[in-house]
Amino acid sequence: MSTASQDKSVLTPAAFLIRGLAAGLVAGLLSFVVAFAFGEPYVEDAIALEESAAAQAPAEEHPADHADEEEAGTEISRDNQKSWGLLTGTLAVGTALGGLVSLAVAAVVGRLGNLSARGSTALVALLGFIAVALVPFMKYPATPPAVGSGETIGGRTASYFALQLVSVLAGSCSPTSCASASTAGPPRRSRPVATSSSSG
Repeated sequence: MSTASQDKSVLTPAAFLIRGLAAGLVAGLLSFVVAFAFGEPYVEDAIALEESAAAQAPAEEHPADHADEEEAGTEISRDNQKSWGLLTGTLAVGTALGGLVSLAVAAVVGRLGNLSARGSTALVALLGFIAVALVPFMKYPATPPAVGSGETIGGRTASYFALQLVSVLAGSCSPTSCASASTAGPPRRSRPVATSSSSG
């Protein structure tokens, strides 16, 4: 059996999906470790700053705050938020993104010129990172609690997701155009045919 036939039998969409989900699960676990070790201390400092500012607010504002807290219902403690809640979120998002990337790679692998399966995966993952995370972050960077106005959070959230949608659509055109270009191929030049003028 040739190497090409072995690659075709192994690199099926199902195989890509399983590997993508596994890679996303591992990436989600690593993201939890990084977020818990380096991100949560800053979130705790921001929450402490927000609580201190709320404590210094005029006394007449506190009854409305307590009424809002009673209507909010059951609250999740910070210990659960920064441990099991954070772990669940990073694992779910990482696994979902890994599955989406694997399906995108399965759709374009073999159509990106001479790139191998690993090269195609790296290219799609890089374009996905730029479109989904980097471009929206450059325009609307994440802010911790106690930063920004609560009155504009709805508009800022809508603007963020609108920019993310435009960025994803623009990024999806890159592998698609590369795939169509590689499928069409460069125009072939006609070679001159050598003729012999021997007299018989």
